[in-house]
Amino acid sequence: MNFDLNSIVLPCPTDEILKKKEGNWCLTLPSAYKEFIKKMNGVKPVDASVYYNFHTEGISRFLCILDSIEDNEESWFDISVVFSPMIGRMVYSEDTYGIDVLPIAQLDYGNYLALDYKVKDQEPQVVVWDLDTSREFDPVTYFVYENFKNFLDSN
Repeated sequence: MNFDLNSIVLPCPTDEILKKKEGNWCLTLPSAYKEFIKKMNGVKPVDASVYYNFHTEGISRFLCILDSIEDNEESWFDISVVFSPMIGRMVYSEDTYGIDVLPIAQLDYGNYLALDYKVKDQEPQVVVWDLDTSREFDPVTYFVYENFKNFLDSN
């Protein structure tokens, strides 16, 4: 996968910031994703797409992780900003503490590439989260890759 390196959102998150976000979201980010986001925060891929549910959708940009959204013109692409109005559609149960579906990239037609934490004992799968059909406590996702490392390796 090729990237527009001029689109990286600075400052890139540090291990300390990632640990803080993991605590806020009540999850553990995959190590491959952490290494990616620490270098490619909010990056726009060039001609990248995902295939799911019998069609292909382009990846517009990866979401970023910012320590503070104040005074950052790219804050609209911060993961926490993106999901805050949709949090009910990101959990599988009202008993969930934290979130189950974490958006990590914006797709061309309004959906998101996401990490799916539905199975708590394993690394999250990479899925397409269908925002339009998801409802409160019923996120609709489509499998894309077994994990984030496989996703990166395949592109």
